[in-house]
Amino acid sequence: MELILAWLEENLAVVTLVIIGLLVLALIVLVANISKLQRLMTRYRQLMRGMTGANLEQLLENSLRELAEMSREQIQLKEKVAELSVQSQSSLQSVGMVRFDAFSDTGGQQSFSLAVADRDGNGFVLTNLHGRDESYFYAKPLVNWRSRYALTKEEEQAIKEAWGKIEQQGKQDENSR
Repeated sequence: MELILAWLEENLAVVTLVIIGLLVLALIVLVANISKLQRLMTRYRQLMRGMTGANLEQLLENSLRELAEMSREQIQLKEKVAELSVQSQSSLQSVGMVRFDAFSDTGGQQSFSLAVADRDGNGFVLTNLHGRDESYFYAKPLVNWRSRYALTKEEEQAIKEAWGKIEQQGKQDENSR
């Protein structure tokens, strides 16, 4: 220990200069850090004000509130879509029509059979037989794509057309999923 004290007494000026140099260096580092901190605080305040000058915290709260409202609306829309989907199953969705000549003395295919049905094949077939002097109109109910009444080949063809449209729509629905 005496040796260290003796060395310090001999080199007191050098030790003092080294300590002063370290203090000056620490002071420079302190000033640089204060400057960086000031710039950082300025940027933080700008960030908290936002681009329009509004408080960032308030903007976030408003955004979260709007997001919650949109989520509630989305749930309501999904429920409504499901309800409409169920309702649409029983609506008349498909039509098939066949034109033909019912009588040999008329031309231009003025007679027709029209099949109208929902997805399950429930609906009706209308047939108009048009002649030169008279016209006959028939309606036959459909249940599951069948009628309890005898069907003509044109009525069966109209039903097949309507059924084909339902099948095609079903394939498109599957492909879009």
